[in-house]
Amino acid sequence: VDVTSGETMDPSVKPCYTLIFDQSSDDSKYIINTEGLTGFVAFAQHVPIEFERDMHYLQDSAGTDIEPVLQEGAEGHDHSHGHGHDKAEYEKCACAAEKFNFAIDCTARVAMLDSLALLKSAGCATDCSSDACEMAYLIVQSHHDYCPEDKVPDEVEDGFHDYDTSCTPCEIQRSFITGAPNCPAAKCDNSGNDAYAALVDGGCQTDCSSDTCRDNFFILRVEHDLCVHDTLSRATEEGLHDMEKPCAKQLCNVEGAKTSVPTCDDHDDHDDHGDHDDHDDHDDHDDKDPAESGAATAAITGAAAALIGVALVL
Repeated sequence: VDVTSGETMDPSVKPCYTLIFDQSSDDSKYIINTEGLTGFVAFAQHVPIEFERDMHYLQDSAGTDIEPVLQEGAEGHDHSHGHGHDKAEYEKCACAAEKFNFAIDCTARVAMLDSLALLKSAGCATDCSSDACEMAYLIVQSHHDYCPEDKVPDEVEDGFHDYDTSCTPCEIQRSFITGAPNCPAAKCDNSGNDAYAALVDGGCQTDCSSDTCRDNFFILRVEHDLCVHDTLSRATEEGLHDMEKPCAKQLCNVEGAKTSVPTCDDHDDHDDHGDHDDHDDHDDHDDKDPAESGAATAAITGAAAALIGVALVL
């Protein structure tokens, strides 16, 4: 049965529906009648978060996000909301660069743009399994995560996250900025979302020169760079890039920032920057969960056609 945006699906009457998107709107919303149900299982052709923009894919009538008790793909593996992986699962970007014979060079704007163009033309948002897609994504992602914002083309900043769900990232820390202060410690809670809201409320997108704007931008930066990326909402994730231009002069060094381009044989993720006494003892960090790369937030669109089962308790 076809159902259009705003219409109601009733699983007790019809078990299978085809969702017809509203092409004139950014959002399409569908009502599920759950009267008398304590839970249900939904099967679909796509992972639900592929279609998230700035709100969760399932909410109750009060607007509260509803999370599934289980999600399982066609191969029987779990799809967590936000794709929060341990960074240690990923290959180092320096090793990926050696394997694919590219250089991590923050002046290589043409390489970044050409790689993004290949990702688009080759349909890598749908299938990133080819060597060409994998290499192009690693070039874009490694430079996005490592280089200062003013070195990364706007097109890359804006288009990078379209490939998060289909492509596998590599692990890299942001480059060290000489003369910049230390960023505050990451909390990996809701402080990044709160900081972004404070930036917007404070008009920092117009003038980011105040101490308040600086402090909130620093919080937003470390939450983005050092925490798994379901820590930040999609709106906050995208909002960071909007703030990077007006706050371009507000720079700080996140924990683990690299003084030189990392190499594949690096064994220590935290460089000793000399005057950063609080980072000198590398063993203190061994028991912490490593941060996820900036490559793991949910994309707005994706096209991996898998049969997904989502079990929900209401």
